[in-house]
Amino acid sequence: MKTRFDCADSWTTATGEEIQIKEMTTIHLMNLFSMFVRRPDRTMAMLVSDIDSGEYAERVWLPRKTEDVKQSIANVTSMSEAELIDYALSSPLGEAVKAELVKRGVQLENSLAIIAGRKNV
Repeated sequence: MKTRFDCADSWTTATGEEIQIKEMTTIHLMNLFSMFVRRPDRTMAMLVSDIDSGEYAERVWLPRKTEDVKQSIANVTSMSEAELIDYALSSPLGEAVKAELVKRGVQLENSLAIIAGRKNV
C-alpha cells in the first residue's frame, strides 16, 4: 500500500495540494524535515489518513511495503516514535526532502541535532 511518503517528487499538503519538492522554498523543506523529526504523531496521522482515504492503494500498509485498511492502521499505530521518525526520514519522500536540502546548502547533521534538542558547538 502506498502513501504520500512513497512519492519522491512531491509533497501532498493537508488540503490535498501537491507541491513539487524542487518548487518548495528552503524554509518549507526545513519545516517539513523538522516535522518528520519532532512530530511522529503527525507522520502517524498522515499515514492513517492516506490509508483511510484509499487514495494511494488498497493493500495492507507495512513500514517497508505490501497488502486491508484495518490491518494497515494497526500496523501504523503500533509503531514507536523512533520507528515513525526513521520511516519518515528514510521514505522516498524523506530522502527527496533531505537531498533537496543538501543541494541548497543546508547542513542536515547540525539541523537534526538542533531539531532534536542537541546543539552542536
